[in-house]
Amino acid sequence: MRTISEMCEYLQKKASQISLGNQEVEGVVTYLIQEKLLNDNEFIKSFISDRNLNKQKGVNLLKAELRSKGIAQRDIDNYFNSFPQDEVSLARSALLSRTGQWYMLNDAGRNKKKQQFLKNRGFCYDVIKSAIEE
Repeated sequence: MRTISEMCEYLQKKASQISLGNQEVEGVVTYLIQEKLLNDNEFIKSFISDRNLNKQKGVNLLKAELRSKGIAQRDIDNYFNSFPQDEVSLARSALLSRTGQWYMLNDAGRNKKKQQFLKNRGFCYDVIKSAIEE
């Protein structure tokens, strides 16, 4: 699945290889949108669902990844306002996959590793604190 921006970029690249103009590319993209084969809102839902299942990340990092894929900030904000994420439970489930690696560390060292791991996954401090305390 691709975003509208990614598809435009891909088609522009292919069009330059075979000498097609921008009008043909825009026509193809318009057709794909009309046929509901391209939809940024559906892409956001699918992307967030996949990330929450496979590699739990914080909302801030998810928003940054979506922006890098060319999704409009308005669409991203609308999604997260409509479907708020339970970041604390996501952080806890992310920690479950790693806790076995830190069993040899003392409590302070283990907590430091947990904080750094969750920080790298894009969770904010309040979420990290709540996830580690429980």
